[in-house]
Amino acid sequence: MTFALFSSGRAARARSRAGPTATAAEYGLAAVAFNQGQLDEFRRLAAPLLAGPPDPATTPGLLQGMAYLAAADKKWTEARALTLRIADEFGKSGAAPAALATLGSAAARSGEWPVAREAYQLLATRYAGQNIGAEARLDHAEALLRTGAAPEARQRLEAFVNRETGDPRLPRALLLLAQSYETGGEKDKALDIYARLRRDYPTAAGTERAAFSQGRLLLTEGKWEEARPLLQRALDDADPTVAAEAAFRLGEGHRAAGQHADATQAYMTAAYLAPESSWGQRALLGAGQSFAALKQSDAAVIVYRKLATAKGAEPELADAARKELRALGTN
Repeated sequence: MTFALFSSGRAARARSRAGPTATAAEYGLAAVAFNQGQLDEFRRLAAPLLAGPPDPATTPGLLQGMAYLAAADKKWTEARALTLRIADEFGKSGAAPAALATLGSAAARSGEWPVAREAYQLLATRYAGQNIGAEARLDHAEALLRTGAAPEARQRLEAFVNRETGDPRLPRALLLLAQSYETGGEKDKALDIYARLRRDYPTAAGTERAAFSQGRLLLTEGKWEEARPLLQRALDDADPTVAAEAAFRLGEGHRAAGQHADATQAYMTAAYLAPESSWGQRALLGAGQSFAALKQSDAAVIVYRKLATAKGAEPELADAARKELRALGTN
């Protein structure tokens, strides 16, 4: 890992301005320790410096280093507090926008979307003239999307797609844009982009998820034969929850088409792949309904009971299973 938080020029300038509570030697040693990756030594040296009165020449950089380390350790509350302190108390220092960008990026990599959104929003509002790279702009858009601000995310993503035509991040931007359209109920636009991703970027990261999303939307449109092969591809997804959802939706498609034997197989696959997930539980209910349609009451009772007595089962699903058991004359 390369550390470049304290450039030699910046550290020298800070040392030359350091006050009595943060001597040139102490600050210089902390900077060297950080840049050489001696993180425990940096923490040891930085702690007493930060415990003293704030020094605008040195405190922002020390706080930035501590915030960086907190984010690396996924201590998000601490990382956020340190970063906001820099932005609030030393907003005119170069450490402030740098720390916000670092926090936003680290949080995005870990899926901490509320933290990422706050950091990028502050960066955009307080440092509007700051040059923000393509990766950060996409992270900001995804943070907005994942935290319920789909319209704002869509505007940013449309701008990125229209402007960055040759950027290697374009497949990711397209996938997020399609998801923002889907969230906003614009299914036709989402379907078009999912199809574009599969056509133009067949080997890009996220294309398989695009195929699954396209299949899921096609199923909701009643286009079962088009949806089926796309959903089947997702059965091999490395994420068992995604594979379970694909299996569940295959079960729904088969059942709607009156193909109950195939539906039970798909449903039970979903229940096996992710038994404690919502998809696994919903699959048990669907399997029971298809078993009942096949006049296989014993099998239907087994899966209904499994759902009705499952620990952590969603209450409405458990209630539905108990209702189906009563309809079969048992409990």
